[in-house]
Amino acid sequence: MRYNFEIKKEIYEKHCEGYGSDTLSKKYGLSSSRIRYMCRLVDKHGIEVIRHKYRKYSTEYKLVAINRVLTNGEVVDAVAVDLGLSHRGVLDQWIKSYIENGYNVVTKKKGRPSTRDKEKEDSRRAGEGERAPSRAAVEENHRSRILKKNVCLNSRGRKEEKEQLTEAVTELRQELKCSLAFILETINSNDSLPHLPRSDYYYWKERMDPDIKNSELMDAISAIYTANHKRYGYRRITLQLKTDGWSVNHKAVKRLMSKLKLYGVTPRAKYKSYKGDFNGTVDNKLLYKKVDTKKHRTEKSFLITSQRVLVTYR
Repeated sequence: MRYNFEIKKEIYEKHCEGYGSDTLSKKYGLSSSRIRYMCRLVDKHGIEVIRHKYRKYSTEYKLVAINRVLTNGEVVDAVAVDLGLSHRGVLDQWIKSYIENGYNVVTKKKGRPSTRDKEKEDSRRAGEGERAPSRAAVEENHRSRILKKNVCLNSRGRKEEKEQLTEAVTELRQELKCSLAFILETINSNDSLPHLPRSDYYYWKERMDPDIKNSELMDAISAIYTANHKRYGYRRITLQLKTDGWSVNHKAVKRLMSKLKLYGVTPRAKYKSYKGDFNGTVDNKLLYKKVDTKKHRTEKSFLITSQRVLVTYR
């Protein structure tokens, strides 16, 4: 959300009055870091720096700012405040683009490309012989890929024929982005391939294991479980997977472990020879209660063993 100059000025004034960044963040909906950065910017360059205005930065200007961070080791926030950038994310974007483009500063043109430039580009491609493939050529390419994939089905293990075809058709739909009718028509029109009716496809698709795509994750879970003497539960296995670079939720790990019947085993307790107190507990002879059943009173007596005197009080 973009705030106008008056709201930004009000935030800065309240900051000068002593309001904290967290309090202002809750009130205005800005992040605390953004408020702190804006206040530092105003302290450095004055109140007019937060007024929204379009600025164009040259390639040399960007390169100097990037070198201050990457070469000189300066902090991004400090450099952005010193240059008067509206947000530190501007400098972050420059650095990211600089690294992705082979350490070159790329200056993009603002706005959409003009129609004239697009026509020139199309005419240049047409002159060089670059033409978009026709629909017939695309369909022919898809047919060849479909047939090639289904010819190699026998090497997929000891699965039923319909199940193998269903897996292959599902993969082809994702790879080629074409309709199911086109794929089934291509398969059923070839006599050398087993046919797959549409109803059979949906039947076997419902029976397919949805965790086929998680086979690598399941192998990783089994390896961690075995390497840690079968003592890790789903929580510690999730932490280990994230350490190894997997992006996975603990609920998915718990579900897959239940499917694989992997449960954390509690180690057997060590032997302890103590069996408890067989002689019973010793009565407290210093303090005991005596109940008078006739008068319904409780008398407390203290026994002083050293003097052998019994003191009774009510």
